[in-house]
Amino acid sequence: MNKFIEEELNKCKLVDIKFISDTEILIKKKESIDKIIQLNNYYLIELENYILHPNINFTLAENWNKGIIPKSKYLKCMIVQIMGKMIKIDGSGYDIENNNDLTDVYLGLWLPIGGIKIIKQL
Repeated sequence: MNKFIEEELNKCKLVDIKFISDTEILIKKKESIDKIIQLNNYYLIELENYILHPNINFTLAENWNKGIIPKSKYLKCMIVQIMGKMIKIDGSGYDIENNNDLTDVYLGLWLPIGGIKIIKQL
């Protein structure tokens, strides 16, 4: 396959693309995360780096979370509220490499739905 075409296909965000061979590509529509996520369910989630290391103009911590910035990239959490494109969670940090719970706990932490990736439902 042409390298340029492959690079452009990899930029697609709304579909999952699997390259089967040089001539075959499997393209599946991704299900929107706000349709997957459900209230009072438990999930292992991954946070985007912009949440963990916010720039000066990103006001999530100040405006939504009383100045709290999560320490862990992965969280085991329960969804306690959904409001538009934001979710409120109760959860704790998780070390995915060693399969261990961490000591950082977050009660009532607001996160943008677009800033998380669901690893699995627990």
